[in-house]
Amino acid sequence: MSDIYSSLASMELMVPNVTSVCLTGVSEGKKPNTTVLIFRHPEDKKGNQYESIILTHTVGANLPANNYTDENGDTRRVVFNLGSLHLISFLQAVDASDDEIREVMTASRDERVEMLKRYVGECVTCPMTGRVKGGDGVTRVGFKFEDIDWDDYTDFINRQKKVFGPDFDLGPALEREEVRKRNTRPDNAVVPMSMEDGDELID
Repeated sequence: MSDIYSSLASMELMVPNVTSVCLTGVSEGKKPNTTVLIFRHPEDKKGNQYESIILTHTVGANLPANNYTDENGDTRRVVFNLGSLHLISFLQAVDASDDEIREVMTASRDERVEMLKRYVGECVTCPMTGRVKGGDGVTRVGFKFEDIDWDDYTDFINRQKKVFGPDFDLGPALEREEVRKRNTRPDNAVVPMSMEDGDELID
């Protein structure tokens, strides 16, 4: 007997294949040092059509030490955390200040989650999204970051610092703020259709 509920009352979400996403949520990961950022297709903010796109940041999930040449030409053995590089890249793309970035990156996990929620509604350009197999063998919808290039490590790391970029299609900061407010407004919020008695215009 066929499952009539599956065939008539459900819909399978599509996997987004896009290079621009909007942050719609931040939560704690299963591990105590992991933060999860939840993105969506820019045209599917309610999540009715596409699967969510996940980006995780885990403190201590570092790459093995390798030679890295900085902007001054000095080569050192350095340990990088790819999740941190990607998170900083996202924060720079949404125009967070250096002080704000330091605050987020040095906070405890729970504090970091709350701080990152202020960026819900922001949209950024990104690597192509799709199904990605994680190091734990589980396939999730995420960003298709390039494989680690151990032979050209310095250039690889520098590219990771720029994986996210500002989405200029959204326009000025005021419009981005409006998008953020729309995305964080509760579903049962009352939205006025026009001015009513007592409303004032603020210059």
